[in-house]
Amino acid sequence: MELSRAALIAEVRTSLGNFSIDLNYTGARRTVSHFMRLAKGEQPWLDEKTGQIRSGVPFYNGLKFYKKEGSAASIPKYIQAGARYPDDPAVFISNEKQGAGYVIRDEIRHYAGTSTLVVPHGLYTVSMANTGPHSSSSQFFINLVNDTWWNERNSAFGVVQQQFIEYPENGSPYVSYNGRDVVNAIHAASQNVTIYSVKFRITNNTPTEFDSSEQATELPVFYNRQISSLMHTPTNVVLNYDSVVPASETRVWFSLNLFNWSPFPSATTYASAGAAPVITFNHGGARQLFLRSTMAAYPVSTVPDSLDGEIIRIALGKPYAQPQTNVVQLYFDPNGLEHTYYSYTSQSWGTFVYSLLQGGPYHGDMEVTYDGSENVTYQLYFGGANQWVTEDEQMRAIINPDASAPIEARWYYQ
Repeated sequence: MELSRAALIAEVRTSLGNFSIDLNYTGARRTVSHFMRLAKGEQPWLDEKTGQIRSGVPFYNGLKFYKKEGSAASIPKYIQAGARYPDDPAVFISNEKQGAGYVIRDEIRHYAGTSTLVVPHGLYTVSMANTGPHSSSSQFFINLVNDTWWNERNSAFGVVQQQFIEYPENGSPYVSYNGRDVVNAIHAASQNVTIYSVKFRITNNTPTEFDSSEQATELPVFYNRQISSLMHTPTNVVLNYDSVVPASETRVWFSLNLFNWSPFPSATTYASAGAAPVITFNHGGARQLFLRSTMAAYPVSTVPDSLDGEIIRIALGKPYAQPQTNVVQLYFDPNGLEHTYYSYTSQSWGTFVYSLLQGGPYHGDMEVTYDGSENVTYQLYFGGANQWVTEDEQMRAIINPDASAPIEARWYYQ
């Protein structure tokens, strides 16, 4: 009845029944650690509606499976949870982008020298939801069909088990639910199902080689950030901060009465290095305004200060530059003088200039002008080599948000 091997199990209790997740703590160490810390209240998180920093509060308790996809045959079938305020107009954050107030890196690992995933997607896999590379936060989904579309896109970290086993204080363990029937019932339910709690236990022998705190050093630290000066104009408020904290994101919330708070949709800034941040936003004519400012300081940032000396190959469509059509390869001069590119489409060389604006700890926007004519903006995601991952994993990927066809790229170190 119980798994015979050592396993780390997440017990999820809901308003429609309970199910358990066999967490792949060897194949997705960072993702499992983050999920555990959020669920147990060990990882501080940011209430994205009020701007309050929550410590010691289990994140998932009381949240709902708010998203249920798969009513049509062409749509992947899954259920999703982890958004605190779905469909709340006062949050000004779309459902898919809500989270714990920060993002984590993807953990898409391959066996050494192969393209085989360590944790592939399949029937009843549990995976982190995202809105692009390295944008996962708190939301997770459960795959209800044997759908591998998510491979190379999302970080899978566990599988829903068929048996949910109760362990009474007095008496023998017994199976109380078929966990897979429960998640299917959540998908079929007419009302959103509430998560009561997420707790953890081990089977057989303790997985002693796993420690949920070992990956915590990559998670951000939250601070209430002091505003050094404020300027009020008939239309705008300008906030100044007295210091710059590298790899940090500053946000601002407002209230008219100190009871109801909302975030300013545009009052978010990411600082990599250099000058202290300045935030400007429209106050809508308010004569009285209360402000709250927080900062998430990331201990790890994978976005380089400069691309000089590197090579980026940008390929429209898949697979990567095979065959080598619709491909441009950018060569960044080591001295930062004259950058050149080669177009496989026209089989021609040229020069370009660029600027790199860091937009977060793992991505930035690069504006490129080719030979003084064509101006293109690429959004770059610098994931870096994941910890516990073999050396064949490279930085990935590049996406042009304005292109109709997906842009993928590989990053080459010199």
